[in-house]
Amino acid sequence: AADRSEELHTRARFVLSRARKAMVAATAAKAKRLGGGAKASMAEVAETVRLEQRASKLREEALRLKAEADELAAQVEGAIRDRRTRRARDKSAAEAADEATAHG
Repeated sequence: AADRSEELHTRARFVLSRARKAMVAATAAKAKRLGGGAKASMAEVAETVRLEQRASKLREEALRLKAEADELAAQVEGAIRDRRTRRARDKSAAEAADEATAHG
């Protein structure tokens, strides 16, 4: 689970990076369109909208992956905590038994 969590975090960072690149491309397309002075063609507007939508979908995917990775990381942390508690309890019981046999 820890490996899967790390894998998901890595994937989320990668997808977020792609989302940023798509937003930069959309912003550049918009700036080019607005800076050109000429009226934007429908194709240019459509391309900008497409890039913005792609960036939005990639951001959503990255957030979903990150949430899934965080959930797995929490599960791993809980399992580790449970194991430590169990070990400490077992150790205390063993020490108590040793002490009882030493005095018995």
